[in-house]
Amino acid sequence: MKNPALQVQAEAERTFLQFAARFGLTPSYLQSIRWRGDGGS
Repeated sequence: MKNPALQVQAEAERTFLQFAARFGLTPSYLQSIRWRGDGGS
């Protein structure tokens, strides 16, 4: 029998990853960002 707490934890992790992706907090999104420099000041 699976532990119910582990099922709750797995669902929470899936939910967190969905929100992270939506708000641009995933590593793949952060790599795609092109940072602009300030012109060398």
